[in-house]
Amino acid sequence: SRGTTAAPPAIRLRIRTPKGDLLVYAVHLPSPRHALGAARWPQPGELVPRLRASLDARGRASAFVSSMVARRDRPFIVAGDFNLPFGSAILRRDWGDLTNAFAAAGVGFGHTMQAGIFPVRIDHVLVPPTLRPVSATVLSGYPSEHQPVVVDLAWPD
Repeated sequence: SRGTTAAPPAIRLRIRTPKGDLLVYAVHLPSPRHALGAARWPQPGELVPRLRASLDARGRASAFVSSMVARRDRPFIVAGDFNLPFGSAILRRDWGDLTNAFAAAGVGFGHTMQAGIFPVRIDHVLVPPTLRPVSATVLSGYPSEHQPVVVDLAWPD
């Protein structure tokens, strides 16, 4: 703690477009990195509680951000580093009413990060039925451990 506060799990941006305002929620949920690091040299009785605490922290942050998203009949985008793989129970619980743009319009697995030897998709773009994903691509060679997801969306008529 050291007197610091954690960064908020999301920020909300409003973009004015010719068709009206578009809300964009930029998400960054807590990382499992420290808990997974404990798996390398686990202390007796430490690993499972650390992994559980890490997953619980992501679950609480996801539920909080989901509750702040204004799910009205207007277009919005929720995107960013969820630190949750596609298909996770937390994603289904908090975001199951939204369309995962890569799942709907991407090709392949769409890995956004190399976690050790395992490629995973933990960065997501989620949209309501008022927006339709037309295409989704994960860029490669980006100078970050996360590769960006680029999505083309069709605005409602």
